[in-house]
Amino acid sequence: VVEKNVYTSQLEGLKQPSYMVIKSGSEVTVHRGERLRTVYSIQRIVGEAIAAKERGLGAVIVYSGSCALGRSIRNRAGESIGYDELEERKRDAQAGEAQLKGLIHESSVKSAGEEPVFVDVTPEDFLDYVKRGEVVARCLTNTSKGRMVWVNEKDAQRRQPYYDGPTFNENDGLSSLLAQGLNLYAP
Repeated sequence: VVEKNVYTSQLEGLKQPSYMVIKSGSEVTVHRGERLRTVYSIQRIVGEAIAAKERGLGAVIVYSGSCALGRSIRNRAGESIGYDELEERKRDAQAGEAQLKGLIHESSVKSAGEEPVFVDVTPEDFLDYVKRGEVVARCLTNTSKGRMVWVNEKDAQRRQPYYDGPTFNENDGLSSLLAQGLNLYAP
């Protein structure tokens, strides 16, 4: 029995959440050079999303890992890595993105029996109110239909250096901004 106090009375009347934002960083999602551990991690994330859906919540997963996986792929291939951080991260993302999305797709279909919905965004998308609204609307529309939505920063299209942006620098900031947007517009 929860005793009614100042804090619980402040919670009365608040709307119940209709979605859950699950944030998975590169260190959780991708295990460099270890495909089986990466697949296992993705399956665990899918499991969390399934559990959210079973509680009646929409599942939005903000994930990282394209750059980390891409760097691993490039290193194994013996590719030389340059000094321009922004350009090298773009190359890493290009090398890893398709493979990571393939693993997510495989795990989503196998574990949840559904096709994942991918939404790729750039920091510039969140500066544009129309694009930001489209991202939030796409997430809400798909979660209301019971679909898992996987959101990722489109590192390969980044136009500004890391840690020097007006909106978000990494997926931590992206997940926060997305949760705020969902909170504003969710039914």
